[in-house]
Order: sequence, then structure tokens, then C-alpha cells
Amino acid sequence: MRAKMRFTLPLVQVAIAIGVIAGNLLRNQWGSRPAFNAPEIQFCYSLNAPATRIWDWLLRVKGRWWWAPQLMEAIVDRLPFVVFVGLLWYLVSIEMGGSGQSVLTPKTKIRSAADVLMIAYAGWVAAFGITIRSNQFGSVTTYSTLVATPYFLWALAIAAFYGHDLWVCLRTRRATLKDRTSGNGSV
Repeated sequence: MRAKMRFTLPLVQVAIAIGVIAGNLLRNQWGSRPAFNAPEIQFCYSLNAPATRIWDWLLRVKGRWWWAPQLMEAIVDRLPFVVFVGLLWYLVSIEMGGSGQSVLTPKTKIRSAADVLMIAYAGWVAAFGITIRSNQFGSVTTYSTLVATPYFLWALAIAAFYGHDLWVCLRTRRATLKDRTSGNGSV
């Protein structure tokens, strides 16, 4: 069941993102209000906030040295987002199998540093949510608050999850050191 979910969850999220992005690209052709302000694309970005944050940074870096025809630019701009959405939900599905602890950070050999890095990343996502809430729509409105809320929720979930994992890591390390110094056990 869990192995199935590892692939089903990312595929479903990617399919939803592709559908929303395609609909948003069609909105551009119909000449209605600016497509980047459309509710469906804003909520797609918000619900995938960690992926959106990396994608936004990549677009800013890419914007300095990339030029392409309009159709190619639309594909090149959105393809990394779709890949990041799939990666995000694949990582979420792996971490869901950890029974409240991270499955991935212990594999890094620097577990506490990886946890701290993820907590800092949560702060980066929250800062992006603050920027969206206050700057993207011209002023703070109910709509901007609704769009920014998933960014804050993602930041809170990431910080709480990896903060708990860091606490467990440090507590385990402390207990191991205490056992070593008292000679009560071998590790």
C-alpha cells in the first residue's frame, strides 16, 4: 500500500498541476484578466509552496541569462515546476512512512545539520508567504491572505516535523553519549 502511494500521490499532484497550468495558459489566450492572478494558478502554487519557492528562485536566476520564443519559454518556465511538484510529493510520501520521524535525514550521515537546513528552508517558505501576502496583490486583502496561508502552513509543518526530528536526534545522541561515559552499554 505504501509503495503504491509513493508513486500515486506524486502522479496525481503532477496531473492536477499540469491541468491547472494548461488551463491557465489558455486563459492567456482568451485575453481575460492577467493569468498569473487567476485563483486556480495561485492556489496551485500555494498548495505546492515548497516546490513553488524553489521554482521561483530558479526563474529569477534563469531570467538573467535565458531567452527563448514565447511558446518555448512557457514550456521551459513551467516544466521545472511540474518536476518539483512531483519531487515534493514523492518526498512527502516517503516521509509519511517514517512514523513521525524523518526517513530521509538519517541517511545523510549529518542528520542534525539536515534537520536544521530543512527548518531554515521552512523559514524561507514562510518569508515567501509574507511577501505574497503583502506585495503580490498590491496590498493585504482577504484574497492575498488566502493565497499566502498554505505557504505558512507548509512552513509550519516542515519546521515542526524536522524540529521534532532534530529534537529526537539530539536526545538520542545525548543518551548514547551518557551510556558511553557511564560504561553501561556499548554502541
